[in-house]
Amino acid sequence: MLYTSILFFFGVAFGYFIILPTSVLFLAEFVLFEEAENIWRIGDVINFELTVLFGTGLVFQLPLVVYYLSLIGMVTPKFLKKYRRHSIVILLTIAAIITPSPDPFSQLLVFTPLMILYELSIFISRRVEKRKAEEAAQEELERKEAKAKSEAASESETEEKKTEE
Repeated sequence: MLYTSILFFFGVAFGYFIILPTSVLFLAEFVLFEEAENIWRIGDVINFELTVLFGTGLVFQLPLVVYYLSLIGMVTPKFLKKYRRHSIVILLTIAAIITPSPDPFSQLLVFTPLMILYELSIFISRRVEKRKAEEAAQEELERKEAKAKSEAASESETEEKKTEE
């Protein structure tokens, strides 16, 4: 729960300090034609800002999504590395949706942390896979030890019965 809040907070902070200033500047300077005037209503501005902030906070949850998908075995680091090119296209599309301005600078500004989060997700998935392998090895070791103890106990019982006879 703590990581969810931290990642969401970083996403909202990124949206507030990076995306919103460039987006609002673009929208303020955007002129379709000279006769049209930009009329800003406070409700529309707040709705736009909340959408951007919530969207960036949500997108910053990517490492947690990958963590849980790795835990249940749906995602592996090999899979994430194999489809990295596809993810770049998807992340660029998400960046284009999040930023209202068509300029490539704003889209790259959003894409860069998304790509960093994707690479972080690969690292997280690798750690989850390694931890699962260690737990499986530990369980196997415990199972072998329990089996050895069981066999030793049954052998000692057999020897006791033979000595009693």
